Amino acid sequence: MFCQSCGNEVKGIAVVCVNCGAPTPLFGKAKADRKPGISTCGLVAAYLFGATFPVVGLVISVCFYVKGHGQSATCLLLFSILSAITWGCILAI
Repeated sequence: MFCQSCGNEVKGIAVVCVNCGAPTPLFGKAKADRKPGISTCGLVAAYLFGATFPVVGLVISVCFYVKGHGQSATCLLLFSILSAITWGCILAI
């Protein structure tokens, strides 16, 4: 395959030309294949907040649910509830 912009040879799996940076026909397909989601770093931060401050974890889980990330929201909600129970038991001792 050759770049439509500069004529340089482009590998068949490339989404942009390495010579001029012009998008290849695969550019739109690669972009369409990606699903919007939550990054791993965002999930780790949310779970850490959920463990440390269960109320914050509950608020974040509601935000996840509103944004359409039901599975992550459910996991974080359960994790926050368990953290709240754990903190309650620790503080009661």
